[in-house]
Amino acid sequence: MGIINDSHKTDWTDVSQFFPKTVKWLKTYCPLKEYARIRVMILDPDGSSSPHKDYELGQAVCGPINVAVVNPIGAEFVLENGGLVPWKEGEFRSMDLGSNHCIRNVGNESRIHLIITPSKTDWDIDAMKMACKSFVKYQREINDTRRT
Repeated sequence: MGIINDSHKTDWTDVSQFFPKTVKWLKTYCPLKEYARIRVMILDPDGSSSPHKDYELGQAVCGPINVAVVNPIGAEFVLENGGLVPWKEGEFRSMDLGSNHCIRNVGNESRIHLIITPSKTDWDIDAMKMACKSFVKYQREINDTRRT
């Protein structure tokens, strides 16, 4: 939906006209000013992705921001060295996608997530705080899961 053009200014692609509420939400609530790209990722029931890494050499800092729009019961995200990542609709995370991960949906409805990739120059203070909060929350959830 969003791209950076050659002059490094944010433009919206033609498909953004079909997502007016999403564009408004991004402009209002997302602390990023520029995006490298924004993707709507849909995984239908019985769908899956093979284990893969988004960054072969690992991930230096924070990766894209993943927003759970619809995350039905039965949709699972598994991260190497992190296990099953719990998701609730409306939650967002920035994760190490330089590690192997995979997704499967054994639920009855489609899993829909927004993947927001910031421009390389737009990791401002608010975005970094958001990414750090998501990491701390995830670590607490993992630790709580391991205790039970």
